[in-house]
Amino acid sequence: MDRLEELVIQASTGSPPQRQQAFNTLVRRFQDMACAWAYARLGNFSLAEDAVQEAFVTAYRALPDLRAPAAFPGWLRQIVTHQCSRFIRAKQLPLVGLEQAATLPDPLPDPSQLSEKRALVAQVQTALADLPEKERQVTTLFYISGYSMKEISAFLDMPQSTITNRLRSARKRLKERLVDMVRDYLHTERPSRDERLTNAIRTVVADD
Repeated sequence: MDRLEELVIQASTGSPPQRQQAFNTLVRRFQDMACAWAYARLGNFSLAEDAVQEAFVTAYRALPDLRAPAAFPGWLRQIVTHQCSRFIRAKQLPLVGLEQAATLPDPLPDPSQLSEKRALVAQVQTALADLPEKERQVTTLFYISGYSMKEISAFLDMPQSTITNRLRSARKRLKERLVDMVRDYLHTERPSRDERLTNAIRTVVADD
């Protein structure tokens, strides 16, 4: 039994402190991946993190129903997908186009910095928006936090060869300079850059 299965079993059947500790480890391991998937769907990291928070809480409560611990990555992806759709319906929000997200408010106070960052974000998100959906999903998952092909394969429940082909095609469309910009942008926006998402999920789970 590998470490992932042990964590899932412990998060499902352990004592309350053991469950919470194991699940916190799962959150740290999968938060960037889950957010990348939600971002590819919603087109905005703020919305994606909201959906991912709900997805992890749902996953924690439903873990006893997961019969195959090794299936956790793909199972989590399905929950994230459902929560994205639920979030949109509940908020009555349309999908945010990747190119539109660059116009959302930015906290930077300096006008020149704000303008420069918005221009960069617009360029990157337009490039992502121009990718076919399946290539955009793989690209976002691959570049957000350095996940391996094996990890992405388990999350998407598809052969690594398919992921490699989609990523290769996306790179050709993006070209070298844009690939670097996409990688830097996604890495900067990853949830694991700070503790906000982890702490928010931990607080809800601790109250269960």
